Amino acid sequence: MKEYSVKDIKQFLEENAEIISSDEVVKFNNVKELNAADNSSLIWIKPAKKDKEQIIQNTKACFIICDKSVSVPENGIKNKVIIKVNNPKLNFIRILEGLFVEKIIPEIHSTS
Repeated sequence: MKEYSVKDIKQFLEENAEIISSDEVVKFNNVKELNAADNSSLIWIKPAKKDKEQIIQNTKACFIICDKSVSVPENGIKNKVIIKVNNPKLNFIRILEGLFVEKIIPEIHSTS
């Protein structure tokens, strides 16, 4: 299964995204719901969620996309990448489409 790093997803993030990472080699290989995440997952947290900081601390996910209002202590993100953006859902969808959706190139078959 292919693994992705910050370098792989930067092109899909909004221009003023803030990336907080304790380790440059953190990678993810799947996308899961918040409660089903494992230590190789990418998740996003809804801006309306309460206790977002607590969720970040307690989730097993290694890549977390959240809104810019979240305050993350520098020593509290061991083995995680926190991506703070204005629109977490939109950035999450861009990453999904960019990395996990197979692109079909339209063409005319030679026998047509």
